[in-house]
Amino acid sequence: MDTKLIFQIFQLVLILIILIFLIRYFWSTYFDTDYYPAEWKGRIKAGLISSDLQKLERKYPDKVRFFNFWFQVERLKKDEVMGDFAELGVYKGKTAQILHSMDPGRTLHLFDTFEGFNENDLTREEGEAATYTTENFSDTNMSRVRLLLGENADIKFYPGYFPNSAKGTEDKHYALVN
Repeated sequence: MDTKLIFQIFQLVLILIILIFLIRYFWSTYFDTDYYPAEWKGRIKAGLISSDLQKLERKYPDKVRFFNFWFQVERLKKDEVMGDFAELGVYKGKTAQILHSMDPGRTLHLFDTFEGFNENDLTREEGEAATYTTENFSDTNMSRVRLLLGENADIKFYPGYFPNSAKGTEDKHYALVN
């Protein structure tokens, strides 16, 4: 057989292999529903993820955001980073619920007006936020967030405008602020 023909066959096979890998990559990126990190799967199999957190993960619509929080909280635990968690802008409390479930031993501080926006909040906004009205984020209140999170001494509420609502918390040390 001619060496030129062998080289052409080799090139064709190599191109086909690369094409197959590219097709698999793009298919898994855009159509595959297995977006669970291997670390998450392994910890579930080992029984290290609570059923409550698994349930919250299934209901949470933004998987990338959920797993970003989970990886960061796990890193904080592994590195033994001390401090509380805080959230500025709580809305309905779903992210606060997840953060507390990921590390329930930490105190969670929640800062929000728990009322949505008023006219004064919107006067200097730019970009997408300039399209907001007083109706945006108004479908919440502190009672509803408390109901979602349950009565827990490790969850502290600070209603009002930040940073004024943070008065009295100056001595706190935070490991994660969202």
